[in-house]
Amino acid sequence: MLFGRFGDLWASPCEQPVGSGTQLIPGDNGYNFRGSGTRTTKPSCHTGAENQWFIDTSTPAGQAMVATVISAFYNGNTMNIFGTDTCLPGQSNVEAVKTIQVLP
Repeated sequence: MLFGRFGDLWASPCEQPVGSGTQLIPGDNGYNFRGSGTRTTKPSCHTGAENQWFIDTSTPAGQAMVATVISAFYNGNTMNIFGTDTCLPGQSNVEAVKTIQVLP
């Protein structure tokens, strides 16, 4: 498990702040990661940890997103995270990530 600061995260669709990243958690179907702030916008299917996001790693796009998160983590970059407003079967109670924007 990796623990540390990811930078500022943003929720979707309203782009409200989630806070600083605190954990990256690998699992069988993908990666979960969490923010430390107060998240106010999430889909109704999201019943997991308040500031948790899920990346499905079964696709090349998902694998690239995890690589982006790990790179931002190690380089201390700020990220904006935009969700899909849905939850995936791999983690049916956490909103899936649609886009990751890494900032300097």
